[in-house]
Amino acid sequence: MADKYSQSGYARQVALVENNKRMRGANMADSKSAARASVLQSFLPALDEMDVIGAKYEGNAFAGTLQSGLTMEFQNNLQELGVSEFGVESGDDVVMGRVVAVEEQFSEEFGKGTVITSLKRGLEIQGNIVRPAECVASLGSEAAPAAEEEEEAAAAEEEEAAAE
Repeated sequence: MADKYSQSGYARQVALVENNKRMRGANMADSKSAARASVLQSFLPALDEMDVIGAKYEGNAFAGTLQSGLTMEFQNNLQELGVSEFGVESGDDVVMGRVVAVEEQFSEEFGKGTVITSLKRGLEIQGNIVRPAECVASLGSEAAPAAEEEEEAAAAEEEEAAAE
């Protein structure tokens, strides 16, 4: 009890209060980012539709100007809200929640569960994923599943022979 009212006890209590304030501030900021990410997900179909319209009317000068202006304004507003793009490179791991494998292919060059080709960049707000990146993922070598099946068949035969 005497330590509670000493100079070192007072300094310890001040430090505890300051740490508590910092942690609450960090939690509040993270909650705001998560809420923004959740709300922005409802606007992503509009952004995707703008990309489709831009590709459809690529040759039309008026439509191109109108579409590029709307898209730029939308992207500027996203940046003001703290949204940033992120991408994946060939050879990166496919991280669930951050990257979505739209297609999977066998690859001798890339191991199982890695990115072969990046298709679409993702969006995030301070680590909170708004839209995951899209990619073509590797299933590994075609020879690997065949070798695994042969090993399993050999193990099953050994078990049968041992059982007899």
